[in-house]
Amino acid sequence: MEIRDLEIFMKVYEFSSITKAASHIGYTQSAVSSCIKRLEKELDCRLFDRLSRGIRPTKYADSLYTKADLLISEFSMLREEIKGSDDEMGSLNITCTESTYSHSMPQLIKEYRDRHPGIRVNLRMQSESAVEALTRMDSDIVITWNEGGVPSSVELLARNRTTFFLYEAADSTSPPVTSITDLEGRILIYGTDHSVYDRMLRDEFLKRGLDPKYAVSCDNTVCIAEMARNGVGLALLPAHVGEGFALQGFLKRIDVPGVDISLYSHTYGLKGRDISARMRSFLELMKERFPNAEFYV
Repeated sequence: MEIRDLEIFMKVYEFSSITKAASHIGYTQSAVSSCIKRLEKELDCRLFDRLSRGIRPTKYADSLYTKADLLISEFSMLREEIKGSDDEMGSLNITCTESTYSHSMPQLIKEYRDRHPGIRVNLRMQSESAVEALTRMDSDIVITWNEGGVPSSVELLARNRTTFFLYEAADSTSPPVTSITDLEGRILIYGTDHSVYDRMLRDEFLKRGLDPKYAVSCDNTVCIAEMARNGVGLALLPAHVGEGFALQGFLKRIDVPGVDISLYSHTYGLKGRDISARMRSFLELMKERFPNAEFYV
């Protein structure tokens, strides 16, 4: 049972409304509803009767409410007692969009596990909105590109500027690229149509009055690099991915004068939830790996 679930339950009980409770704590209604459903499943009872005009607490909710505050207080005292060893036990749940850190995340997780062998790390890679994992309260940290419309229940912990470059096969004999106009008619490999950095590359063309002709689409960054390596076309890749392939001699970078393709990846946490020692130690490791990133905790 999550203590945060109890805190949310208390607000729903006090307001006798999921909508008002969600608005008060800055969560989505679906997140609050999911919390109540989890509690009902764990306690094997119905906490609220669903009426045509709202909800009504059951006798089980009345009983839980009288004890919830005490349970929360006792848990807080217990947490303070074990806070010193918090970073050496428990689990850390991370959600990351595939194209964000698909290349560097495995090494990052390995280093974290080497330092904190007692912590169980659960990593989820998903292409859908990673921020939803926070509002569903099944992730401690999410790392994603700026998606816009971030819920008020989410707070920014860090951001890291990532530069993107175009790459082609190291043994390519195609004509040299000296300007973005030289890319017209070339096959460009990129992510799915909803990817943020695809739109950035398209904008670089459009603001110059050009109409890019994309021919290959893929939703995995490393796969994009492999296709470019095999001569399928030119790949748009984050520098931390493309340069790794270039150092191995598989790809070579194409510098297009006057074209700046970059954006920030964002690391989010859930507002109102304490930043645990486990989360803090992971953020410290990210600081080491990404020294130019900006951190707000």
